[in-house]
Amino acid sequence: MFLLRKWYFDYLTPDGEYAYVYFAYITLAGRTMRSLTVHVAAPGASPVSRSCLLAGHRESGRGMTDCALALPCGEIRVGDRGCTLFLVRDDFTVNLTFAQGSGGTGAPVEIPAGRKSRIVWMPVALRYTVSGTITLGGTVVEPRGAFGYADTLESTCLPPFVPARMLYWGRAHHPLLDLTYVHAHSRTGESVCSRFYMQNGAGVLSGELTFAPDPAGGGSSGGAAAAGDYVITGTAGGGRVNARVHRVRPVQDSGFIDQQDVRSPLFRRLIRAFTRDPRGTKYLSRADLSLVVPAGEERIDDLAMIDECVRL
Repeated sequence: MFLLRKWYFDYLTPDGEYAYVYFAYITLAGRTMRSLTVHVAAPGASPVSRSCLLAGHRESGRGMTDCALALPCGEIRVGDRGCTLFLVRDDFTVNLTFAQGSGGTGAPVEIPAGRKSRIVWMPVALRYTVSGTITLGGTVVEPRGAFGYADTLESTCLPPFVPARMLYWGRAHHPLLDLTYVHAHSRTGESVCSRFYMQNGAGVLSGELTFAPDPAGGGSSGGAAAAGDYVITGTAGGGRVNARVHRVRPVQDSGFIDQQDVRSPLFRRLIRAFTRDPRGTKYLSRADLSLVVPAGEERIDDLAMIDECVRL
């Protein structure tokens, strides 16, 4: 039996400071490997990360989006109305509160993975207000004026058989809307899944997404936007969002193995062969966006966002 579960939390401040925390574990043939990662990318400074393996954990609650995770170094509580992260180790401390969540987002996104396997991605909430501190690399950062985001991922599909080979993800906040999306395609470029969630007013809309390189902004003509700008368009429930995204600077770049505290060269090679060592780059980006709702159309220019490209 194979099981991967991951919980991800991040925030972005008005001046461009980006931080994320995630806890993940893999269970295979009765053995479990757990890892915790903390990352901070502040303007004008090199990004700093810490990752560690954990000896154990306990889960309680009603599901991945409403649960408590007891870890050897602290606790994570997850909920669409609020999350808390209290984690203490020799090399980092995280004490964050994600408050006033926007409520549940509805149905999860399921990536087809065969009759006996499934891959499910689920935003917990599209917007939180974030407070607290992270101490990392001898520096204390405070998410002043930051909005936060959280999501979860669960997979029972063995990595060699995951149908997607490229995955794109992004999220943004603005007084008019909160937005997140995911797009994945196969080795041949065929779409595996493409979906967005948007909160505008009191409710959350979810619908299909189109994703394409932006020829005017340096996008690849081969159909992949890994190295250039791109355009997304989503429609649902009488609303439509269209955004042209320009990547400004990378704020994280690493492979799966890079983030694991595994010293044995043989074990690292085995993990790399089994997982295909997914490699992702997260960017601080800007978007020019139009939002069409029954009440009319709004334009949002130069919107700050975080987006990611992962080679699976």
